[in-house]
Amino acid sequence: MINEERSRGKYTLEFKQEAVRQVKAGRAASVVTNMLGMPKASLTNWVRAAASIGGSWE
Repeated sequence: MINEERSRGKYTLEFKQEAVRQVKAGRAASVVTNMLGMPKASLTNWVRAAASIGGSWE
């Protein structure tokens, strides 16, 4: 079996802010992640982080 390394996605701050904004506007996280082609776990982590620092990364 070949050991393939998986690369981690790198996202800009603007990308993260927009994804979080969409969730806060009422769109389901699963819909946002499907539209953006990213893991749901990443988005839920970003939403949680934004909430812990006062709502956004702006």
